[in-house]
Amino acid sequence: MHIFLALILITYIVNVILTLNNAMEFNLILVTLVLTLDFYAFLRTHYSSDIYIKRNEDLSFLDLLETFDAESLCPYCEVIRLPRSRHCNICNQCVERYDHHCPWVNNCIGKANHIYFFFHLILIITYCIVSIMISI
Repeated sequence: MHIFLALILITYIVNVILTLNNAMEFNLILVTLVLTLDFYAFLRTHYSSDIYIKRNEDLSFLDLLETFDAESLCPYCEVIRLPRSRHCNICNQCVERYDHHCPWVNNCIGKANHIYFFFHLILIITYCIVSIMISI
């Protein structure tokens, strides 16, 4: 994650130098806007903690085993697994509507942050295209 942020910062500094040397203020505004929106989507994806299934402290795991099928319970988190949920071995928590664990944002992609991750991908691709156009 830190390498990703460092690379984005380096490319932004290069874009600023190129746009200021060539008097292309509009490109600088465009790059800054895209990068700011991407940074917001990145932070929302990274700091999403509501993607994890919370354990009900009132119920013991043995009570859950008596009520539910053992396959529908997570033995590590001691929670009821919902459809499409899965236990992430990296985060060591069950994620609601699990997609994958992304090493670039250092978080799982699930139900609550999937849209922010999608916007992050779209904006980072847009940033790359704009950066290439500025460099040419």
